[in-house]
Amino acid sequence: MADPKDVENDITVLPDGLHVIAVGEETLLKALGRAGLRYRVGCKRGGCGVCKLHLLAGEVRYERPVADSVLTDDERVELHRLLTEALEKRGAS
Repeated sequence: MADPKDVENDITVLPDGLHVIAVGEETLLKALGRAGLRYRVGCKRGGCGVCKLHLLAGEVRYERPVADSVLTDDERVELHRLLTEALEKRGAS
């Protein structure tokens, strides 16, 4: 099994189709920043919800639970995710 620090995950930023690689345990926000992209954030911990995005495909995971006050049940169903805390798991778009 590959060392998690060496795993590379492909992120596609739409609508432009830009491809960014998240390395190891890098959050989506860090991977996008390393690629020169900027995104609006607030607390950078996933507690305020400013960094919400809509995940169109793939999967992400979180290292700690996301508060119900940040992502509602409806938003979770509609695949809204937090950019600052999400770790790419498989083919995020």
